[in-house]
Amino acid sequence: MHYRTGKYEGPYAELAEVFRKADLVDFSLGLVKNGVSRSFVKAVKSAIPNAGFHKTLMRFTFIQLGRHPLNPVPMMRVKNIYKS
Repeated sequence: MHYRTGKYEGPYAELAEVFRKADLVDFSLGLVKNGVSRSFVKAVKSAIPNAGFHKTLMRFTFIQLGRHPLNPVPMMRVKNIYKS
């Protein structure tokens, strides 16, 4: 559930929230910081190259939207099936 746009409140919520925030920093290419310093984001970017990840992510997103426009990518779905 780390890919949700909103806070997850089911089992392992604390761990999922840490990953959700980190994923958002990564997905936004560091534009969203979630309390992470700019220097740390820069250090991670230089240590772990993007290698086309975001380009591929966008390609898969558009493929999904083209094939199933009413079934969005997981992070855009509203229903939380794991909520307690």
